[in-house]
Amino acid sequence: MIAEEILAYGIQQFEEKKYDAALDAMVLAFTKGYQREWILANIYSCYMDGNEAEFRECYNTCCIYKDISYTECCLDFIPYKDSEYYIFDKMEQKFLGIVSVQEMFQAEELKREFDDVAIELDWDWRKYKESLKWAFKHKVYAICHDRKRAASFCKIPEFVDCFRKIKAFADRKAYQKYFHEDTGVVLPRFFLGEEGSRQEFVRIWEEEHAYRITAEGRNKDHILLTIGIPTFDRGFLALQKVRNLLEMTYDAEIEIVVSKNGTKLYQEDYQQIAEISDARLHYVDHNRTLTMEENFRNTIALAKGRYVLLVSDEDNVLLESLDHYLAVLARNKNLSYVRAKTKIQYSHIKDHFYKRGIEAFSGAFLAGNYLSGSIVKRESLLKLPLDEIREYAKNNAFYIHYCHDWWFSMLAFEGDFRQDAICLIAEGESILDMMQEEYKKIGAENPINYGNGMLGYATYESRLEQFKGYIAFLHFIKDVGLDVIRAGVHIAIGKTGYLLRIIYVICNYKPERIGDVMMQFFELCTQAVDEFPFDDVQKNELLSWAVFNIEAIVAK
Repeated sequence: MIAEEILAYGIQQFEEKKYDAALDAMVLAFTKGYQREWILANIYSCYMDGNEAEFRECYNTCCIYKDISYTECCLDFIPYKDSEYYIFDKMEQKFLGIVSVQEMFQAEELKREFDDVAIELDWDWRKYKESLKWAFKHKVYAICHDRKRAASFCKIPEFVDCFRKIKAFADRKAYQKYFHEDTGVVLPRFFLGEEGSRQEFVRIWEEEHAYRITAEGRNKDHILLTIGIPTFDRGFLALQKVRNLLEMTYDAEIEIVVSKNGTKLYQEDYQQIAEISDARLHYVDHNRTLTMEENFRNTIALAKGRYVLLVSDEDNVLLESLDHYLAVLARNKNLSYVRAKTKIQYSHIKDHFYKRGIEAFSGAFLAGNYLSGSIVKRESLLKLPLDEIREYAKNNAFYIHYCHDWWFSMLAFEGDFRQDAICLIAEGESILDMMQEEYKKIGAENPINYGNGMLGYATYESRLEQFKGYIAFLHFIKDVGLDVIRAGVHIAIGKTGYLLRIIYVICNYKPERIGDVMMQFFELCTQAVDEFPFDDVQKNELLSWAVFNIEAIVAK
């Protein structure tokens, strides 16, 4: 078909209101060089004039280069099918194909959740379809060599929300200068472009990351996460964990706090930590022996991050999971507490979100006894009446052994609670026996109490005393409402029943005592139920729950 026939066909299609087919035909006739001025004038008149105002408004709203005006843009976008546009290059006077918004937004998802993106391109965003889609969730930093053509895409209405989040640069020098001068901005760690471009991005990242972990380049203004390690007389473990953590690629958004407790063992290893020059590390030697509660509090108080991940010195943080958890914390600002999955202690965790209040309390109460993998909002925790709570350190077995669990339960009334199924912690092997021997060598008493082969906090007596502590905690928070307290008593009974069953069934500890222990447990449950103004139905339900737990234990 010759160009004249193609144009005639296009006019016919237009008259029949088949506008897509008409545009296809006119573009083809134009490309063949036939009646170019007439065709172009009619395309603009029929397809562009009614959309011009919207294109201009969009451009002025989200243009990535503020020094390029709308009229300076080289490209126009002719409305075609739904969310598709023919690209017309005004400078070259030719059509450059079609841009499909749907196709751009159907690009593959970015494999990273937190990391930002850097891209280097000539002008054609179609070559990197994923870049615009990713701008919905990530910051995108772009170096565009043909700025007037690249900026032209800001006219497209469907791309407005994307380009609002894109920061553009004229060249690599300007890109590096931006991150060097504003060291609090997260460095992109995912790169798009030709091979040479990606290599240059890597070089820039290496240089700027190295600068940011120096004292001169360190920025503490925007730390999202502190990894807090309260450590006690286990310097060799703490040193291993710090070295592992410093392999991570994060800098301005993260820090490591080591709160050193104890003065008897592995002091040379602690000194090696003190001598590490990486500015992300904040090491504090209290030069005395602290209680567990004091050291946990100190770790949180020393932190600068919006959130604090608490980790025992015997456990490893899985660095590959930090991307996920940083994204969770950055995007969910109402969280006060996160319980991360671990390989052993919390291997059962499923994704679950609990709203602030009784819902969060029911999920969090007595669910955080193992420290590692607990993430708390620092500001929310420090708002708790910690000095008043501290009085319970004198004789409350719950607070003495699990002060952190007490705090986490109270955070349910400060914000939302999340359980997360991405594994963050790999527990280390127990070294209690080894530590026992080390203390013997130096003639020191092991601060961890062993009771006839059982850890002091894990005997029948201790678990029953901890139950009393749970009830005292519920009295402390009784103003939150009777429904919360009733849920708390139910959880306390179930938790204690579970722990007693471990002692009897799994550990086979003093099986001859189980009858007396169960009688004591039921008496404590009865007493606890009577201490609160429950009605008869509620009391019967709670005592029935206690009987169910006792029967499950003795059934073995």
